[in-house]
Amino acid sequence: MDVSVVVPTYNRRSVLQRTVQRLLEQEFSQERYEIVVVDDQSTDDTREWLEEARTQHEQLVVVRNPRKGRGQARNAGIGAATGQIICFVDDDVWVAPGFVAAHWRAHQRHGPKAVIVGKLSACPETARTIANQYDDARLVRVEQRIEAASGNLHAVYFRTGNVSVSSDFVREIGGFDESFKGYSYEDSELGYRLMANGAVFRYAPDAAGVHYTDTTIADLLRKKAEAGRSAVTFLRRWPEAADRVSAPFVVPGVPTTDRRDGLAKRSVKALALFPLSEVLMRGLLAAAVGVRHRGASCFLLDCLGWVEYAKAFRRAAKDSRSTD
Repeated sequence: MDVSVVVPTYNRRSVLQRTVQRLLEQEFSQERYEIVVVDDQSTDDTREWLEEARTQHEQLVVVRNPRKGRGQARNAGIGAATGQIICFVDDDVWVAPGFVAAHWRAHQRHGPKAVIVGKLSACPETARTIANQYDDARLVRVEQRIEAASGNLHAVYFRTGNVSVSSDFVREIGGFDESFKGYSYEDSELGYRLMANGAVFRYAPDAAGVHYTDTTIADLLRKKAEAGRSAVTFLRRWPEAADRVSAPFVVPGVPTTDRRDGLAKRSVKALALFPLSEVLMRGLLAAAVGVRHRGASCFLLDCLGWVEYAKAFRRAAKDSRSTD
């Protein structure tokens, strides 16, 4: 088998159907690739649909993740994959017909330690809610940075929505770190380990997909909090990444996070984290969303997102100090 496409999923059956269908319609010989879908203990009808779909498509491999978690699900996919190349795709990414072939060609061109980052764009079918537009704008900004650095990509751009790596290489370094319990940084952490072991990161814009966004403001803020906790774990693994990761507070054991803020910056930070300030911002955000003022809504989402991130980061940093 040449390529294994690993797709972790949780409670997204209707979106997953489109994801799998796009992967089945590839301009690549069916005998040369497989689709490994890892059900991360879904509670909807995902499992039933997958079992039925497996009887109709020989390329489809279905795995039930025994221990729920983002890293755990992808590691289960790595364990089941039989391809020389493993391509990671999120369950809400709908790929182009030449997707698998483009990843395969890039690996033949760049060698056994290549990490190929594909292109992600916003999906035109995404509903135009404030939350979706905010998330899509973030996606566009990241894509622009990747395109600008395409000849000199850094490990921080290892993103599991659209990336591929040799199966031997990723297994050799142990796959994903399962100590990350929430959203974010488990992919960057793997990217840093790949880089430390000689990986060459390259951008392949012809390995393209669109991200179907279906989120809410509550989900966005929850993910910000999870990212804040994950950032502390990541920085303790890779202290040299402090210049690339937002670190609003000191992380014990990471000297580069011990920055001295001026009085103005400390005052603004304290004010933003003051509970009444958060209440006020949430009220203003609800009003801005109510009148569909995109600019004000996105600005307030940025502010509240930082607050959630910073609060979770500070708690995780304190917890890490107590365990030293």
